[in-house]
Amino acid sequence: MIHIHQRVQIYLKNKTHSYKYNRLKNYLLSGELLFIFTGYSFSDEHINEIIFNCLRQNNRLFGIVLFYQDSEVENLHKLTSSYMNLNVFGPTKAIVNGTLGEWEFKKDELKDTEKFDSYWDEKGKKFTRGASGLLAQIFQHETDHLNGILFIDHAKDVKEELPK
Repeated sequence: MIHIHQRVQIYLKNKTHSYKYNRLKNYLLSGELLFIFTGYSFSDEHINEIIFNCLRQNNRLFGIVLFYQDSEVENLHKLTSSYMNLNVFGPTKAIVNGTLGEWEFKKDELKDTEKFDSYWDEKGKKFTRGASGLLAQIFQHETDHLNGILFIDHAKDVKEELPK
């Protein structure tokens, strides 16, 4: 029977976390990058420190945060108002270029190439949002996840390439 002292267990656990934190940091500092946050509450100080330091250090890093509640947008604004490379979107509030404001979506103003979708908040209130370009692709991708659709389900002319 092997007994690992509690301090050793704590060290090994922290070493594993440290490795994961370093991977995240190295990735975010690796160059031109769009990083999309969905489902992250920004409640972990260690991860927040890495994210915010990387946003300061890498001027080619751009972040988009998607929240389900406007209160989350308001709370994050307190931490991120100085970041021009981080945009945050909630149901009716957004942070764009460090400025907190309200936004409204109107389906009838969409162009043919733009997409929209609807969702409901935790109280059952229905919201409809739309976008074009990359943000439209992000919305579609996240909606597909909710519907159990994978990226490969959309792929056409897929060919198997065997390693050489």
